[in-house]
Amino acid sequence: MSREFPANRGSLSLALVVFLLSGFSALTFEILWVRLASHSLGVTTWAVSVVVSTFMGGLTLGGLLFGPVADRHPRPSRLYTKLELGIGLSGLAASLLLDKIPSWGWSFGGQVAGIVLALIIPCTLMGGTLPALGRAMSGLAPTRALARLYASNTAGAVLAAFLTDWVLVPQLGVSKTLGVVVFTSFLAAGLAWMLVGSPAPESEPTKGENW
Repeated sequence: MSREFPANRGSLSLALVVFLLSGFSALTFEILWVRLASHSLGVTTWAVSVVVSTFMGGLTLGGLLFGPVADRHPRPSRLYTKLELGIGLSGLAASLLLDKIPSWGWSFGGQVAGIVLALIIPCTLMGGTLPALGRAMSGLAPTRALARLYASNTAGAVLAAFLTDWVLVPQLGVSKTLGVVVFTSFLAAGLAWMLVGSPAPESEPTKGENW
């Protein structure tokens, strides 16, 4: 199994762009999910509580599940690409499910459970992105690289907090904004694929590397 060469500063610059897009995508999804959940639950406070709790729980679960996988993976940037593609697809599916829940006539508790189940997969995949991209950048000073990645991700989230409610949804509507955020996830995945450099010499894979 071929491995990546250690990251250089050029690849870190590209990774910062990738994680900026990733942060924008994640928070835009979250804002849209709150809007859609509000239609089901009828009260925005409940929608925010359920969506944010699931979002944070998924991030934690994703870090626990994918952190060890990223540590063993021969090409963690490719792992990140798969995670970002999964976020785009599962985030789209979750949004479509949330839009349908009000028409199913479920009880309040059933709707809450449906929202949690719809969101847990994309949120868990989101939780795996920082370990995967951080591992891909581990050829640099780990603490500094991770700090810059986290800062870039946070900047993307701040941008999403402003643009989604003030620009995208008012100008495009929820459906087209959903298309924008899915495209953003796919763009981040495509750029992350470019982070893969020339492979290093062959080495034996360890358990869990072929995810």
